[in-house]
Amino acid sequence: MKIGVFGLGSIGMRHAKNLIALGQEVHGRDTDPDKEWDLVAAGGKIIETAGGLHASVIAVPSEHHAHYIKYNNTGMPMLMEKPLATEPVDISNVVMVGNNLRFHGCVKQAKQWLAEDHIGKLRSAQFTLAQKNTKYKDHVILNWGSHELDLATYLLGDASVVSATGTDRVSFIQLQHRNGVRSNIHLDYVTEPHVRCFQILGDEGAICVNLEHRIAWVSRYFRRHEEFQGQDTWDDNYKEEMQAFIDRINGKKTLGATGAEGLEVLKLCLEAIRLSQS
Repeated sequence: MKIGVFGLGSIGMRHAKNLIALGQEVHGRDTDPDKEWDLVAAGGKIIETAGGLHASVIAVPSEHHAHYIKYNNTGMPMLMEKPLATEPVDISNVVMVGNNLRFHGCVKQAKQWLAEDHIGKLRSAQFTLAQKNTKYKDHVILNWGSHELDLATYLLGDASVVSATGTDRVSFIQLQHRNGVRSNIHLDYVTEPHVRCFQILGDEGAICVNLEHRIAWVSRYFRRHEEFQGQDTWDDNYKEEMQAFIDRINGKKTLGATGAEGLEVLKLCLEAIRLSQS
């Protein structure tokens, strides 16, 4: 397929190179000509016209996402990097959103443990993503939150925002999931060193995951513990994400977040921002 990649920063270029490695014809565009020529050096081409593209990956700054969705006159399927946008949008042509934590080996294992009822009736959860940051300009909820809110709803089901406090750099969010579970989400741009983990508590034990070190374990109250060491890497997860995008374009059901799921997470993000500013 001929796939366009709009935005050739670190994430856009990573997607472009992975698509090339998967045998796709990649055409890219960026406001920086040097990045376009870097793509050519990697085996891609510079976009001359959007006509003829079979699909596109949108990795431009998030405030421009809605523009690309609105003016997708060809109706081509798109993968939108997270967040889906900064305002509610039409997601009819968005076949995937770039919430790549779903491809993380420990997340897959946690999902399986939950499906197999390893910790009994679920009670509560805690998700943390904290890292000192001077690079990102997005509100921490739109940036980190787009991943962690997707992770919480992917593992625990649909939710609404109960409360949110903080600033554009530090945020505390509480979700009420439809199944009765409450989850707390901590996000910040100020903590050193980097922390990325979650814990889900049930009547019979807890599922604990360190996403950075790719270690997961079930801590049970009266039964043996179980541990999992992921052998995958972030590179593996990004490659699997692009393969899933190709499969989704071809009509197959894949692991990636759908446009509808991305929109629900965006609504949670926007509501959390509203509450934190009120």
